[in-house]
Order: sequence, then C-alpha cells, then structure tokens
Amino acid sequence: MNRIYLEFQVEQPVRQQVGSVRPRYPQALKKERVEGEVQAQFVVDTLGLIDTSTVKILTASHPLFADAVRQVLPELQFVPAEIHGHKVKQRVAQRFLFPPPR
Repeated sequence: MNRIYLEFQVEQPVRQQVGSVRPRYPQALKKERVEGEVQAQFVVDTLGLIDTSTVKILTASHPLFADAVRQVLPELQFVPAEIHGHKVKQRVAQRFLFPPPR
C-alpha cells in the first residue's frame, strides 16, 4: 500500500519520538540573537522515517533556519501513522521554532 494519508484520515497520526534530535540554531545568527521559524512538509514512511524526496520548506524566517531544518530531517524519528493496526505513510506539516540563544 503506497497511499499517502493526511492526519485526519488516520486513526493514529504520526508523532515525533521522544528524544529525537532537534535542529541546531545556526552559528552565523547567534550574535544577532534572531528568533526563527520554519514550516516544513514531508512524508513519514511506515518505518517512522522521513522520505527526504518529499521535503518542502513552506516558509522560513531566514534561509539559515531552513538549512538547519533540512540538515536534521533525515535524522528525525517518528512513530508511524496507523489505520486498523497497520502502519501507513502520512504527509506531515511541522513547525520548527528557533528561540534566540541565551
């Protein structure tokens, strides 16, 4: 089954695994202490991994924040979506926040 579902179509939606990595605040922006945000869209497969060929950056407050998200996406781990106890692919829209460093 290669169908890709949306969150409202599954019984158990994708959720990020506890302790999964997070994007790193870009070193080049640390002096400026800029707050950042990225909205990304991607498909999580039945193993809980992102299909990197599906990644789209929808919005980014700065290109370096978008780069930080792109770098970490292949390492993120998720609990896959399920329908009737079967793991399925799900399209996910996720927001990544970058608070200013202290």
